[in-house]
Amino acid sequence: MTASSAKRVLVTGASGHLGRWACHRLVSDGWSVIAASRSGAVPDAPFGQTAVSMEALKLDLGSDAAVDVLKGALTPGMRVVHLAAWHPPATASTGPDERRVLIETNVLGTMRLLDAAKDAGSPHVVYASTFEVYG
Repeated sequence: MTASSAKRVLVTGASGHLGRWACHRLVSDGWSVIAASRSGAVPDAPFGQTAVSMEALKLDLGSDAAVDVLKGALTPGMRVVHLAAWHPPATASTGPDERRVLIETNVLGTMRLLDAAKDAGSPHVVYASTFEVYG
């Protein structure tokens, strides 16, 4: 691990329910966090928590352009926590158009992220999902 990647982590889905908690906890534990989300905003502090400082990154894993964004953000030895996902407003009635976006973002987006992490020399990736896996 290089000095520049020591205790550095990129968190995708940083503005989501689990992502903001993960970002906050990682910063509180001494990690330098890059909070990646489609909005590109630093996530709000979880309820009852004090805001902490972290870097924000605009990242849409549903786009091939995400690969270039990730190449600019990831460094050798850096950790990745992958929590990003897209879900339709009404999962019980997911139609063909929503399924295409689900596959493009959740499946191909994860592949984009894993390829970029491998290419950057970031071998440690944690992947979790809290919503769409339950349907």
